[in-house]
Amino acid sequence: MKIFITGAPKTGTTLLARMFNYFDCKVINEEGNMHDFHKQKDNGIYVCKRSENSLFSGAIPADPISKQLEWAKDFKIINVVRDGRDVIHSIYREWGVINPYIWINSIQSALKYESYIDLTVKYEDLITHHDLIQRKISQTFGLKKTGSFSDYPKNIPDDCFKTDKPHYKPRKLEARETNRNFYKTIGLDPKFILDLNEELGY
Repeated sequence: MKIFITGAPKTGTTLLARMFNYFDCKVINEEGNMHDFHKQKDNGIYVCKRSENSLFSGAIPADPISKQLEWAKDFKIINVVRDGRDVIHSIYREWGVINPYIWINSIQSALKYESYIDLTVKYEDLITHHDLIQRKISQTFGLKKTGSFSDYPKNIPDDCFKTDKPHYKPRKLEARETNRNFYKTIGLDPKFILDLNEELGY
């Protein structure tokens, strides 16, 4: 079985991929695309976090959507979502870029192709009700636990991802405060964010 973790940047995809080390599975230690993951033929349970240009990431796809949907039939998909206001603020804090459209495109794509998604995980639930989310994942995919999400980041390897992002290191689970009014300070009309947030249950 192959499990592909998707979602817009700054929604918790890296965190969830790291936490899969508490299941009896193999976590691929680099961001991957659907095409390469589709070609993975080894036996066992493999988990891959999407590259930035994969389906549901919100970026311009590296491969045609039709092809990605075809490959997606061969594995399970977990889509990670987060309050759009926090995503936009986090992207700005991390990269100094104000771009709500990556998140918007990601959510619109997930809503359009929701039949391909096997499980949706909210970032807010992942960091506050981690063991509940772990049980949900375990039950959905029949995975055997080897540790508890509540122990994170204990026993998570530093080199979980081969990446050009040296700050991708395990850090304590915590609900970090972000400025929910940030979109107002940059003159961004919040209506389309709030409308999509409502569809996600925020």
